[in-house]
Amino acid sequence: MTIKQIYTSIDELIEILKGSEYQSLSTILEHRMYKVSWTSGYEMLEEITSVLRRFISEHENTLNESVAKKINIIIEDIQSFSVNR
Repeated sequence: MTIKQIYTSIDELIEILKGSEYQSLSTILEHRMYKVSWTSGYEMLEEITSVLRRFISEHENTLNESVAKKINIIIEDIQSFSVNR
């Protein structure tokens, strides 16, 4: 998985979340991706991972299964990318 593919996956998740009951996560992810100035892409990915993990833990009992799956895949892809860099 390349960094570009990870960014694309995050963008896809943002689009899925827009207009859903999880709109707040969409807003947070857009802010982290496009508004915050990061010193590196890795720093941003660490923050995205943290946001996604926190969201999963806070919503584990009510989270839509397909959204949870997409989030977990992104987390795994980021971890794999970070280990292989």
